[in-house]
Amino acid sequence: MRDTSAETFAEVRPEVATAVSTRPRFLSPFGPSRRDEAVALLMEGFPATSRAFWEKGLDRQEALQDDNLGYFLEAGGQAVGVMLTLRSTRSRPDGTLYPVVNLSSWYIQPAHRWRAVPMLRAIVAESDGLVTDLTASESIYRMNAAVGLEPWSNGMILAGILPWAALPARRGARVLLFAQAAALLGPAEAGMLEWHERDGLIAAVLCEDAGTCPLLFRPIRRKGVRFAQLIFAGSRKAVIRNLPTVTRFLAGHGILFLSIDAYREDCPRGAVFRPGRQRFWRGEVDHDRLDYAYSELVLFGVS
Repeated sequence: MRDTSAETFAEVRPEVATAVSTRPRFLSPFGPSRRDEAVALLMEGFPATSRAFWEKGLDRQEALQDDNLGYFLEAGGQAVGVMLTLRSTRSRPDGTLYPVVNLSSWYIQPAHRWRAVPMLRAIVAESDGLVTDLTASESIYRMNAAVGLEPWSNGMILAGILPWAALPARRGARVLLFAQAAALLGPAEAGMLEWHERDGLIAAVLCEDAGTCPLLFRPIRRKGVRFAQLIFAGSRKAVIRNLPTVTRFLAGHGILFLSIDAYREDCPRGAVFRPGRQRFWRGEVDHDRLDYAYSELVLFGVS
């Protein structure tokens, strides 16, 4: 979720887009002791949301990470801006771990918005591993490019159960529930799938002759129709090439459509591509990977 004041953010000013080697004095991390200040600013920036919405999401964030909930932009000894940073860890193929920072909801009061780019640049510079921005408004796209984030997608692939579930599966491909395939995963991946399954997501493993691909689907109901948003996949290409197998699995859970954030060129014949919101990333992971685990899409239930 982002402030959508296009007139404020549409232009990246060169004088504020210079590199930041150390954290600027106007930026400070905050923990639970300043949570009320954060909620007040977020409610100011997003007046359509309620205090209960932010309190519930922050409760879940605190349960998952240390006391660093995000950053304040400060002026005159007061917080005039806020950004939530959702932190978690993932495992590499060799079993070692790396950090993930999801740049979540943020807002800056109008008089201080000229500091938006240096604030964002400093936060990204401090974040190792994978950095994601999944709910940026269009007015933020140029800012993300200015601080080194690149698009992870430029729209979504929408695949219906028909015709995909009626097509033959690739030889050796199958999708198993997490409970059936937990032993095929490393401890970090298994823990991630188990946590999200408890949280109401569908956790599964796509098995091919070449290996396994952990999957997380977020069930969503819109206008009476149930569809699933792909939240995590070790390989988007593996999911796309196995759409008959994947959609048959989802049909067993009452899911009629699957959405996959991707690029237009990734869309196979028989599926629909809808251009739209871009998701952004910076980091060491394979571009083919899709990773929205523990993000605001899950903790806050936004899209």
